Parts: sequence; C-alpha cells; structure tokens
Amino acid sequence: MNEIKEVSSELENIVISQTVAILVDGDNIERSIHTEANDTNTMLNFDILIPKLLANRGLSRLVYSREGKHISNKIQMRLHNFYHDSVRPCHNSAAIPLFIYAIQLANKVDTIIMMSGDSDYIELVRH
Repeated sequence: MNEIKEVSSELENIVISQTVAILVDGDNIERSIHTEANDTNTMLNFDILIPKLLANRGLSRLVYSREGKHISNKIQMRLHNFYHDSVRPCHNSAAIPLFIYAIQLANKVDTIIMMSGDSDYIELVRH
C-alpha cells in the first residue's frame, strides 16, 4: 500500500512541458532480470520504476512489446490502469516494432527511454 501512495505523491508534481516515451523490450528485459536474480518468477516493479524514470516529466507513451501471443494479463492490466500503456505481442523479436515506434515518436516527445537487456538498440541510440 505504501508503494501506491509513493507513486501517487510522485505523480502530483509532474512537469507537463517535458514528455517522455518509454519503450520496453519485454523479452530482453525479462530474460536479463531472470538471469540476474536466478529466478524465472522475478518481475520488475513498474509502480516504482516508471515514476523514477520519468523524474516528474509527463508520460506520453509507454509501449511494452514482447514476442508471442501471450503476455501476462496481470502486467497488461497493471500497466494500462496506471500508465495507459500499450502492451503489444509481436512475431519473433520486439526489436523491430520498437525501432519503428522510436522513429515515429522522435519528433513528438522530448525523451525516449529504451528498456532492454541487450545491445539491440545501440545503433538507434547513436542515430
């Protein structure tokens, strides 16, 4: 319950003049976390992480992309209810759809945060 209060209080001081898009490569980030924790049930706590990433800036888009048809209903509901996100399953790799979203959003937001567990996005960041 304290975590939700913390999120609510952090959301009260949002600076709307700066907008952020957060693009999450669900496959890579989950694999990396599972490897680091040595536990396949370990999950990110988006309720704490997202407000810290935003640093009181406005959230324009949150896209969580993951390979396959099934994405946890719990994560879909949680992200949608708190952040009005888009949870998108994709064929093969999430990298290509996220590259496209990043390019489409580049002129619409001040900052794009790419969350991944590998180096697939290095060239995009350099560009």
